[in-house]
Amino acid sequence: MDSSSDPRKRRQIPNGQDPVDTQVETIAPSHEAADDESSWFDYTSFEGELDNLVAREASRTGEWEAPRAGAPVRRPTIDLRSMPQDDAMYDVRELGPFTVLTVRGRINESFPGKEIADSLQGRVLFDLTEVTHVTSFGVRTWLDMLRNAKISQGYIIRASPAVVHQVSMIQSFRGPAQIVSVLAPYVCLGCGAEFGVTYHSIDDHQALASRNPHLVTCPDCRIPVAMDENPWVFFGLDEELATSLEEDVTWAVAHLTESKRHAPIEKTVVGETTQIRFRGPITEFTALRRAFTGLEGEVVVDLRSASEISAGGMSLLVGRLEQLHPSVARVLIDGAPIELVSTLLEHGRPGRVWIRSVVTKVSNRTGLERHLVLDLEQARGALSSGGPLPVEVPWDPAESQVEHLAILKKAVRKLVYRSDALLGPDGRFRDLVPSGASAWLGVGLAVLGVGALANGVAMLVDDGPSEPTPTTEVSDGMWSHGSALPPGWVEVPVLEEGNQMFLVGHGIGDSIDDAEHHARLHAAGLLLEVVSNQLAETTGFTDRPPPRGTEGWKQSVERFEQLTSNDLPMMRQEEVTRRTGSRTEMVARYAVPRAHLDARVEAASRTERHMGITVAARPPWSVPGVSVVKVASYITSAQPGDVVDEVGGRIVSDLDSFRRLAEQSSEETEPGDILTMNLDRQGEKVQASVKKPKPVQEATEPTAPADEPTSEEPTPPAPTPEGSPE
Repeated sequence: MDSSSDPRKRRQIPNGQDPVDTQVETIAPSHEAADDESSWFDYTSFEGELDNLVAREASRTGEWEAPRAGAPVRRPTIDLRSMPQDDAMYDVRELGPFTVLTVRGRINESFPGKEIADSLQGRVLFDLTEVTHVTSFGVRTWLDMLRNAKISQGYIIRASPAVVHQVSMIQSFRGPAQIVSVLAPYVCLGCGAEFGVTYHSIDDHQALASRNPHLVTCPDCRIPVAMDENPWVFFGLDEELATSLEEDVTWAVAHLTESKRHAPIEKTVVGETTQIRFRGPITEFTALRRAFTGLEGEVVVDLRSASEISAGGMSLLVGRLEQLHPSVARVLIDGAPIELVSTLLEHGRPGRVWIRSVVTKVSNRTGLERHLVLDLEQARGALSSGGPLPVEVPWDPAESQVEHLAILKKAVRKLVYRSDALLGPDGRFRDLVPSGASAWLGVGLAVLGVGALANGVAMLVDDGPSEPTPTTEVSDGMWSHGSALPPGWVEVPVLEEGNQMFLVGHGIGDSIDDAEHHARLHAAGLLLEVVSNQLAETTGFTDRPPPRGTEGWKQSVERFEQLTSNDLPMMRQEEVTRRTGSRTEMVARYAVPRAHLDARVEAASRTERHMGITVAARPPWSVPGVSVVKVASYITSAQPGDVVDEVGGRIVSDLDSFRRLAEQSSEETEPGDILTMNLDRQGEKVQASVKKPKPVQEATEPTAPADEPTSEEPTPPAPTPEGSPE
């Protein structure tokens, strides 16, 4: 059928250009007027163009090509710093003849793929602009959705970097959908702005096909900014990109692109948590009444995307927080500006209100700055000890200077929520605060005495620290609970009870905070040993922590505590202190949810296989990277414990990059050619190599379905050992 007779007009790449290379037509010979000498085929020009084409194709597998010289362009941008980091939320709605699925946040095991599938029928548009992460479990739930949906045509609008990475690794991740546009990441090294720029499969065909991203003007400081990804990898979606679009698809895409993406205030409910997200300015005229009406349970106030918070707006917000309904258990504030943190420190925070993360800036010695959202719970240990903060910056982290450190150190003690049995729902000590101050004073005078009363008044005015902190200095040899012996629980350093694991840490320092820091590290060492033993049992890991008491052990424990504080929290349950000379001694008991521990071990147990070599991410107490855990019998130059430096000549940084580079190396290597892997064996450089086997003509066993994700490659048929002839 002639496409011109199709009632639905199509928008396509102009002049019928090939989607992979737009210059192929320029070297084709002309067959018209063959007898005319002026139209004879010019072989010299043909060979020159062919050489250019071959060189251009060869460069696709080379290093990152810098953008061509020229003035930067002004493009619409999307702020990547305001993207949601929580579990994915989704919305299904109708738009003309299409069903639109919008997904925002982290796609993980909680993503209800099978439930959503029932709503996806016919022609579907996937708006995936704000998908910030896709876990391995998330891949499964996403593929479940695609398998159960009844999609006749699918189009992906603004595939986020997380989605592009999955499509690059898993062909079936896009299902039957074509990619209409991708959101390429940019980072300004001048002001730290992180933003995305949309590349359309048709309008930006030349840039995508030539792997040549635009220089884009920074929306904040207006300087030229280059793309923050390797274009040879990120733009390697030739077969997945749409080359033509029907007229109604073009209309729907334009509608989604031009429509306002978010309301100024978004209120969503997930389980027992209500999230209030601000995406515009907060002033004295902002209508907050509706957002703060009908709240109960846990509430998260997200200020990370608020464009401005005026003094009047801050007063209005604090006033609403002070008037919360009693049914609200607690409020966690994300992205609190320093001005709000200072206000709460100076005037006292409303009961049940806690700060989870703050917005500040980080800079280096040359004056380069970046916007920083700092998780106070994750940075707790570093702020207490003065160690390096967990920040991601495009320069040496040791050169980083975070603004307002003094305020942050106070905030981490007074404003950070910690789940603890001794804290009531209002954040005060459950056993020490009666209904009113006068009643408390009476109890103090009658029972505790004047000295204890003074300490108690200080606690009442302070409005409660983030964890129960000892406030009474006792004499040498006596613990704070009034006995010369510590509590009985110190005799069991590691105890598994119910759905929690309890750990006992011991520390001595110049102050209470210093003693608690050492006690936490001591408990973290016990947790490290638990994780190490479980990994050795389940995966055969040979990468064990250094011996106790060595400098390597200390560094491993500090690294482990810092890297796992977010997903493997140690919640302090109780502690006792005493004076030992001029120093403070503490014994503290911490609780770790068993489900978090199992999830961490499961994540660390994931493996990948390439060239007969099975690898896993290095454990969380070690330097980040990938190490060998198992080797096939036909590989002699690799052994368990080797660290993987490169695959196919490209640097490996983590397990995901290993998988991606392994697939890329396999695709680029012809059957019979050599596959290589560069390894590090305690400082010695080693190379493993194997010939890529030629394909078997007749398969003896059925292969797994193409849409089933797997972390292991199929066992290669009759692989040829290193260096031996076929």
